[in-house]
Amino acid sequence: MKSLGLDALPPEEKAVIMEKFADTLFQAVMVRGLELLPEDKKDLLDEEIKKSPESVHDVLLDFFMVNIPNFQSVMDEEVKRVKDQVVNVVGKPAA
Repeated sequence: MKSLGLDALPPEEKAVIMEKFADTLFQAVMVRGLELLPEDKKDLLDEEIKKSPESVHDVLLDFFMVNIPNFQSVMDEEVKRVKDQVVNVVGKPAA
């Protein structure tokens, strides 16, 4: 939380920001994954989601990890990008 500049905020505000951060991060990772997923894999992804609609988040992440080379790096890039956005909104973190 310190790296996001949230130390000075009340616990309730921290919780709200962290929830929004997690949601935004997941959406960013999914968008990048769908952009990078080869067209010939998209129908297969749809089939996998239909098999387990209650765990679509897990299905998506697992599928992307298997079918997109270096997807871990993509996730790391998105974490940094979203974190930088949060820091810009909340303020600069303490050094």
